[in-house]
Amino acid sequence: MKLSSEAKFGLLLLSPSIFTLGIFSIYPAIWVLWLSFNERVLFQSGMDFVGLQNYQKLLSSPTFYFSLINTSIWTIGTVTLQVLVGLGTALLLNKDLRLRSLVRAVALFPYVLPIIVTTFIWSWMFSDVVGIINYLLVTLGLTRGPLVWLGDPDMAMIVAIFVGFWKFFPFATIAFLAAIVTIPVQLYEAAKIDGAGSVKQFIHVTLPQLQSIILLIIIFRTIWMYTNFDLVWLLTRGGPAMATHTLPIYAYRLSFIVQDYSLGGTVSVLTFLTIGLFVLVYFMKFRPARGETN
Repeated sequence: MKLSSEAKFGLLLLSPSIFTLGIFSIYPAIWVLWLSFNERVLFQSGMDFVGLQNYQKLLSSPTFYFSLINTSIWTIGTVTLQVLVGLGTALLLNKDLRLRSLVRAVALFPYVLPIIVTTFIWSWMFSDVVGIINYLLVTLGLTRGPLVWLGDPDMAMIVAIFVGFWKFFPFATIAFLAAIVTIPVQLYEAAKIDGAGSVKQFIHVTLPQLQSIILLIIIFRTIWMYTNFDLVWLLTRGGPAMATHTLPIYAYRLSFIVQDYSLGGTVSVLTFLTIGLFVLVYFMKFRPARGETN
C-alpha cells in the first residue's frame, strides 16, 4: 500500500523517537533475552550457548524465590497505599478549601523530589542515632529507647514500603483528581435527590466512574514499583539480612558484583515475565466490560 505524503511526513517526524526507542529500549531488551540463553564470561568477546541452563539455575535457587517474595510484598504494599491515599487526597483536594492551590502544591511535593534526596532525608529521619522519628518517640514516651528501623530485618521492609508510598502517591493523586473533576455534577445531584449521603455518593457514583482509572493506576504503579531499583537500593542496599532484597537488586548483584552477566540477564527476563503475567491476568479479570462508560 502506497503511503500518502502526509503519512510519510508523519513517519519522518516520528523517526527520531522510533530510532531512540529502538536503540535504548528494544535493542537492549532483545540483547538481554539472548544473553539469558548464553554464558558470558568476563573479558571474553564470545558467548557459549547453554539453552535453558541459566533458567534452571535460578528456578532451583532459594535466593530467587526469596527475592520474588520480597518484590511482591514491596509492590503490593506500596501500590495499595498509593491507591488508597492517592484517592483520599484527590477527594480532599477536589473540595473547595481555603488555600487549595497551596495545599495541592504541598501534596504533590514528594513527587518532584529526586530519589537520592528522598532516600537521604528518610534515612536521616529513621536513623537510630540522630533520627527525629526516634527522638519524638522517646520524648513522647512511646518507646524506651531508639529503634533500629533500617537495621532490623523485621522493620526495614516496612520503612521501605512507607518511603516508596510517600514518594510516589502524588502520581495517583494527580490521576484521580483529573478523573474526578470530569464526573458530571448531575450524577451527584440525582443521588442527593434520592437521599444518598456522602458515603453512598462515593460508593455508587464516584467509585463506578473511577473504575477504569483505578485499574490503570494499579497496572502502571505495579509495573513501576515491581521493577524499581534505585529507591530500595539507596535506602537499604537490599538488607539487612536480605530483608529488602528484591529482584532488581538481585539482577544488579549478579551482573555487577558477582559479574555473572548471563544470570543477571536471566533474572531481568524472569522479572519481566512475572510482572507481564500479573498485568495480563489482572487486566483480563478486572477490565471494564465493552461499552461500559466511565
